[in-house]
Amino acid sequence: MFGKKEKVLYEFDIVNEYKYYEAICEKNPDLSKYDSWEKHILPYLGKMEFASHRNLKNFKHYIINKKHKVECDLKERETIFVPANIGFIGFYMTFVVALLSIRLDAGTNTEADYNYLGVILLLITTVMAAVYFIAMYIYQPNKMKKLLNKIAFYNDIINIIDNYKAEKS
Repeated sequence: MFGKKEKVLYEFDIVNEYKYYEAICEKNPDLSKYDSWEKHILPYLGKMEFASHRNLKNFKHYIINKKHKVECDLKERETIFVPANIGFIGFYMTFVVALLSIRLDAGTNTEADYNYLGVILLLITTVMAAVYFIAMYIYQPNKMKKLLNKIAFYNDIINIIDNYKAEKS
């Protein structure tokens, strides 16, 4: 969502603002607290309202739309992640059982008939499965955490807009 070069709409650079939001309590001493970040956002809202009250309303709905897109992406990942893992485990276990039966059948014969290919294939699939599961359980939670952070970012902007409107009323 933020990887592509996005157009700056409503004079609000959403990519840079998200970077500032992530830096709260980390790198940027000027934005070390949520209040500081909120005060950083308020001038943008003032400019939008000065240009037109409809701009602020449109901006809020633009942010709501961005939030819904991220929520859909998160739901999509959640609904694909579990079935994909179950499918992979099923495939892997079927393959392992087949290879083990080849190995066990070969093991009952003399050592000259021993099926080394079955053992090698078993080791290769075991390594592939281990790499897959390590990658999935490291990558997926981090990606989901980033999506949840983006949702929180959009919710905070929506709350700031609502508070700004309430103060102006």
